[in-house]
Amino acid sequence: MPNLNPNLASTKLEYTRAAAGIRNPAVTVLVPGEDVYRFASSVQPGTGHAVSPARQATGPWWFRSRDWQKILKSYLKGSFSLGTTARIAGAVQWSWSQMDVLLKARVVSAIEVWEGQGLPQYRDVLPNGMTVTLRGFPNVVQLYVPGMPGNAAAFQLIDRLEVASTDQRGDEVGGAWGAARP
Repeated sequence: MPNLNPNLASTKLEYTRAAAGIRNPAVTVLVPGEDVYRFASSVQPGTGHAVSPARQATGPWWFRSRDWQKILKSYLKGSFSLGTTARIAGAVQWSWSQMDVLLKARVVSAIEVWEGQGLPQYRDVLPNGMTVTLRGFPNVVQLYVPGMPGNAAAFQLIDRLEVASTDQRGDEVGGAWGAARP
């Protein structure tokens, strides 16, 4: 079976969108059997409308297993919730995602995707007026999957877990797993 997103380096499918979130996007191939991870939102930030589990799995931003392990290790050593640790690692603004759902998927069809280190994100303003800059972990590589939600067929959802995170006000949200520790 041919790769999904074939010739991504020449077609540059959604390159501009990938480049808004990752530094120097490069093409990589996810192969069948590889596990990938995604932090998603149970509700749409701003509106509070529920996001279905099926839709949570169709977002374009993912991590390979090795980078998920780096996030988990940082969470276990630190004092932030798992969702908040992932937010910092991936430079994900509060206005984009609640980061309170962890998805694990297995690649079932080879697919070409963009990968790179996260770019700093500067523009979120918290309710208290503070402007937040999230720089991302320098040792964590992110994946951007062009063609979502259509290319979600490249993945088989293995697990979905509601995890603890924080909202823009700093309040705990989400599940009990991965809660902040004193």
